[in-house]
Amino acid sequence: MLLNMSTLTTLRLFNSQVLSGMNLKLSGTCPIRRPLLVGGSSNSMGYARNRPQLLPGKLRLIREHLQLDHAHMTAQLVSEIESHTKRSIQIKPHWVRNFELGKHEPDLITVNSYSRLAKVTMNLIIDDAVSTEAFRKRLGKELKHKKKVVQHTRKG
Repeated sequence: MLLNMSTLTTLRLFNSQVLSGMNLKLSGTCPIRRPLLVGGSSNSMGYARNRPQLLPGKLRLIREHLQLDHAHMTAQLVSEIESHTKRSIQIKPHWVRNFELGKHEPDLITVNSYSRLAKVTMNLIIDDAVSTEAFRKRLGKELKHKKKVVQHTRKG
Protein backbone atom coordinates (compact mmCIF):
# COMPACT_ATOMS: atom_id res chain seq x y z
CA MET A 1 0.00 0.00 0.00
CA LEU A 2 1.41 3.35 -1.02
CA LEU A 3 0.91 6.33 1.25
CA ASN A 4 1.08 9.92 0.09
CA MET A 5 2.67 12.72 2.12
CA SER A 6 -0.59 14.01 3.59
CA THR A 7 -1.45 10.52 4.88
CA LEU A 8 1.99 10.24 6.47
CA THR A 9 1.59 13.66 8.09
CA THR A 10 -1.83 12.65 9.46
CA LEU A 11 -0.37 9.43 10.89
CA ARG A 12 2.47 11.34 12.54
CA LEU A 13 0.04 13.81 14.11
CA PHE A 14 -2.15 10.96 15.35
CA ASN A 15 0.86 9.12 16.80
CA SER A 16 2.14 12.22 18.57
CA GLN A 17 -1.32 12.89 20.10
CA VAL A 18 -1.63 9.31 21.31
CA LEU A 19 1.90 9.34 22.66
CA SER A 20 1.43 12.65 24.46
CA GLY A 21 -1.52 11.13 26.31
CA MET A 22 0.81 8.42 27.62
CA ASN A 23 3.57 10.85 28.72
CA LEU A 24 5.92 9.57 26.03
CA LYS A 25 8.01 11.55 23.60
CA LEU A 26 9.18 10.75 20.12
CA SER A 27 12.94 10.53 19.94
CA GLY A 28 13.53 10.17 16.23
CA THR A 29 12.88 7.02 14.27
CA CYS A 30 14.56 3.67 14.23
CA PRO A 31 15.99 2.22 10.99
CA ILE A 32 12.65 0.70 10.01
CA ARG A 33 10.87 4.05 10.40
CA ARG A 34 9.06 3.33 13.64
CA PRO A 35 9.05 6.02 16.30
CA LEU A 36 11.42 5.53 19.23
CA LEU A 37 9.79 6.06 22.61
CA VAL A 38 11.56 7.70 25.51
CA GLY A 39 10.39 8.15 29.09
CA GLY A 40 6.89 7.37 30.18
CA SER A 41 5.08 6.47 33.32
CA SER A 42 4.82 3.13 35.03
CA ASN A 43 1.30 2.57 33.73
CA SER A 44 2.19 3.23 30.11
CA MET A 45 2.96 0.37 27.81
CA GLY A 46 6.51 -0.62 28.56
CA TYR A 47 8.82 -3.44 27.86
CA ALA A 48 11.08 -3.37 30.90
CA ARG A 49 11.74 -6.84 32.22
CA ASN A 50 11.18 -7.79 35.82
CA ARG A 51 14.11 -7.18 38.13
CA PRO A 52 14.78 -8.94 41.41
CA GLN A 53 13.84 -6.41 44.10
CA LEU A 54 16.24 -7.82 46.72
CA LEU A 55 19.25 -8.07 44.39
CA PRO A 56 20.87 -4.73 45.37
CA GLY A 57 20.73 -5.55 49.08
CA LYS A 58 22.09 -9.04 48.54
CA LEU A 59 25.02 -7.71 46.52
CA ARG A 60 25.80 -5.28 49.34
CA LEU A 61 25.61 -8.15 51.86
CA ILE A 62 28.10 -10.15 49.80
CA ARG A 63 30.56 -7.26 49.74
CA GLU A 64 30.17 -6.69 53.47
CA HIS A 65 30.52 -10.42 54.19
CA LEU A 66 33.81 -10.39 52.29
CA GLN A 67 34.81 -7.25 54.24
CA LEU A 68 35.68 -5.34 51.09
CA ASP A 69 35.19 -1.75 50.06
CA HIS A 70 33.88 -0.92 46.59
CA ALA A 71 37.35 -0.68 45.02
CA HIS A 72 38.50 -4.03 46.42
CA MET A 73 35.21 -5.70 45.50
CA THR A 74 35.69 -4.44 41.97
CA ALA A 75 39.19 -5.92 41.87
CA GLN A 76 37.91 -9.26 43.19
CA LEU A 77 35.11 -9.38 40.62
CA VAL A 78 37.46 -8.54 37.75
CA SER A 79 39.97 -11.15 38.88
CA GLU A 80 37.26 -13.79 39.33
CA ILE A 81 35.68 -13.11 35.94
CA GLU A 82 38.99 -13.04 34.10
CA SER A 83 40.14 -16.30 35.71
CA HIS A 84 36.97 -18.10 34.58
CA THR A 85 36.36 -16.53 31.19
CA LYS A 86 39.98 -16.01 30.16
CA ARG A 87 38.94 -12.61 28.80
CA SER A 88 39.83 -9.13 29.90
CA ILE A 89 36.94 -7.24 31.49
CA GLN A 90 36.46 -3.79 32.93
CA ILE A 91 34.36 -3.05 36.00
CA LYS A 92 34.59 0.31 37.74
CA PRO A 93 34.11 0.84 41.49
CA HIS A 94 31.13 3.15 40.96
CA TRP A 95 29.42 0.35 39.03
CA VAL A 96 29.54 -1.85 42.14
CA ARG A 97 28.06 1.03 44.14
CA ASN A 98 25.31 1.46 41.54
CA PHE A 99 24.56 -2.29 41.63
CA GLU A 100 24.07 -2.00 45.39
CA LEU A 101 21.87 1.09 45.07
CA GLY A 102 19.71 -0.55 42.41
CA LYS A 103 20.59 2.10 39.83
CA HIS A 104 22.07 -0.52 37.50
CA GLU A 105 21.75 -4.26 37.26
CA PRO A 106 24.84 -6.43 36.77
CA ASP A 107 25.02 -8.85 33.87
CA LEU A 108 24.79 -12.59 34.46
CA ILE A 109 28.55 -13.11 34.31
CA THR A 110 29.02 -10.56 37.09
CA VAL A 111 26.24 -12.08 39.22
CA ASN A 112 27.85 -15.49 38.70
CA SER A 113 31.14 -14.05 39.96
CA TYR A 114 29.42 -12.61 43.01
CA SER A 115 28.01 -16.08 43.69
CA ARG A 116 31.41 -17.76 43.42
CA LEU A 117 33.02 -15.18 45.70
CA ALA A 118 30.24 -15.56 48.28
CA LYS A 119 30.09 -19.36 47.89
CA VAL A 120 26.35 -19.36 47.28
CA THR A 121 24.31 -20.33 44.26
CA MET A 122 23.18 -17.69 41.79
CA ASN A 123 19.62 -18.74 42.54
CA LEU A 124 19.94 -17.51 46.14
CA ILE A 125 21.12 -14.13 44.92
CA ILE A 126 18.41 -13.50 42.35
CA ASP A 127 15.45 -15.24 43.99
CA ASP A 128 13.27 -12.74 45.88
CA ALA A 129 11.66 -15.66 47.73
CA VAL A 130 14.93 -15.85 49.72
CA SER A 131 14.86 -12.95 52.19
CA THR A 132 17.97 -10.90 52.87
CA GLU A 133 18.09 -12.31 56.41
CA ALA A 134 17.97 -15.91 55.17
CA PHE A 135 20.56 -14.99 52.54
CA ARG A 136 22.87 -13.47 55.15
CA LYS A 137 22.82 -16.72 57.16
CA ARG A 138 23.76 -18.80 54.13
CA LEU A 139 26.65 -16.65 52.91
CA GLY A 140 29.84 -18.65 52.57
CA LYS A 141 28.18 -21.93 53.56
CA GLU A 142 26.45 -23.20 50.43
CA LEU A 143 29.14 -24.16 47.98
CA LYS A 144 32.27 -26.02 48.78
CA HIS A 145 34.59 -25.77 45.83
CA LYS A 146 35.94 -29.22 45.10
CA LYS A 147 39.65 -29.51 44.74
CA LYS A 148 40.87 -31.43 41.77
CA VAL A 149 42.24 -34.75 42.83
CA VAL A 150 44.96 -36.11 40.66
CA GLN A 151 45.34 -39.85 40.79
CA HIS A 152 48.71 -41.31 40.06
CA THR A 153 48.79 -44.66 38.38
CA ARG A 154 51.73 -46.98 38.13
CA LYS A 155 53.00 -47.84 34.75
CA GLY A 156 54.27 -51.20 34.06
